[in-house]
Amino acid sequence: MPSTKTKAAAGAKAAKTIAQNPFLRTAVTEAGPPIARLGVNAGKQRLSRKTRKQLEDLGDTLGTVAALASNYAPQAARAAQELGLVEAPKRKRTGPRLLAGAALGALAMFLFEPGHGREHRRQVQKLLGQG
Repeated sequence: MPSTKTKAAAGAKAAKTIAQNPFLRTAVTEAGPPIARLGVNAGKQRLSRKTRKQLEDLGDTLGTVAALASNYAPQAARAAQELGLVEAPKRKRTGPRLLAGAALGALAMFLFEPGHGREHRRQVQKLLGQG
């Protein structure tokens, strides 16, 4: 008859095998005896630790990749533009918008001036043929 130590080692090895194999894990939880189910629960906790460690490693790796991308992305974009792989972004034309805003502001001041705004509005109506 095997010793208690041998039985414990065999049980731990079986639980580890069941925990690592998804097919065995589902088969044992659906049809296995209660003792086997305890082994599966222990295996799930072990996998959780293992998964947690993998996620921590992945987070560290992604942090490194993000740092590299933020440092070298502008240089890579410039190189791609110089090689003709990507079109350079077009400059925004802010001049016409700025002039339109200034003209609109001047018109509003002209029409709504506290002392002479009413007279100015009448003059504009006469010019437009509405008055």
